[in-house]
Amino acid sequence: MGKGHISATNATKEALEHLYGDKINIEIVDFFGLVSGIFSKTVEAAYDGSVKYLPAFYKTFFDLTDAPWPVKFLNTMNYPMLNTTMKRVLKETNPDIIISTYPIWDYGIALLWKKKHPNAKFLNIITDSIYIHHAWLVADADYRIVPNEDTAKVLMDKGVESNKIKILGFPVNMEFTKPGNKEKTLKKLGLNPKLFTILLFATVGNNRRNLKIFEKIIYEKRDYNVICITGRNETIMPKIEHLRNEKNVAIMGWTPNVPELIKASDLIITKAGGATVMECIAAQKPMIITQIIPGQEEGNAELIKRHNLGIILKKGNKDIERLPSIICDMRKNYSKYLKGLKEHSKPDAAIRIAKFIAKLLY
Repeated sequence: MGKGHISATNATKEALEHLYGDKINIEIVDFFGLVSGIFSKTVEAAYDGSVKYLPAFYKTFFDLTDAPWPVKFLNTMNYPMLNTTMKRVLKETNPDIIISTYPIWDYGIALLWKKKHPNAKFLNIITDSIYIHHAWLVADADYRIVPNEDTAKVLMDKGVESNKIKILGFPVNMEFTKPGNKEKTLKKLGLNPKLFTILLFATVGNNRRNLKIFEKIIYEKRDYNVICITGRNETIMPKIEHLRNEKNVAIMGWTPNVPELIKASDLIITKAGGATVMECIAAQKPMIITQIIPGQEEGNAELIKRHNLGIILKKGNKDIERLPSIICDMRKNYSKYLKGLKEHSKPDAAIRIAKFIAKLLY
């Protein structure tokens, strides 16, 4: 259900290993995968399909389950499965601490964990901002790590004790703690390092809308580079092949070099996913948001609007037609966006989180 949870997990693991090496052993557990590979793929396909083709349905599902009782009911119904699988995992790994970056099973796992180990620690790393689903809150967690003060306030308003909330940031790849090399990165792509550079991510949404955005940005009379990343959206690549011949344009599919590309860019056009938004904030890059998954990503978009970290495009074609003028205005007011981004940037969040975890262990 989105890749932000995986990004947060990997970044936290990376920071723990960087700081403590072989003094600590980290086991990453994909609970859906443990239960059943087929079940895991089915859930992922259902999620991708609903947010792409039936966003209103997904919004309804999100809202209907945003209360303590549906989350507890789901966990209770699956408790026999949870109990068997987690008992085996806990026996095999014998962990000193459990950290969750994905909240669906937190309630059942925390019940089982605390019953057997009442003094052991269970904590979760919340990967979204401001609009926080109750799935994150019903488990008996010792600490809840949040990305920003806005989210901490929301949790306190929902009844979470302030001493259980740690504002440590969203754990992003440690590459964001290092300075970028714009000239080197852009030259490798055959782009002009002296030009303003826009990094454009294809979303998993409507490819017709994606194509309109790509063409509007690239075909417009421009004095900037455009880097296009299609990522998981494999179906759009054949539709944009004709753009490769345009001057100062680079197009690629999935790439592991996203941190490098974000740091080398001046403006990011993307969806409101928790990980991507936090990576842009960490790198202090303003954003234009083209898609918001209802419910799940609305808080991330609200964070951007609230603190002048970028622009949210409205649905429909009107704002797409205005994209060149929006980009022009953002360039003129670039310092305004940098001010907000600097105040919220936490590129070392994974290190902060790793140090906090170590305090609980030693």
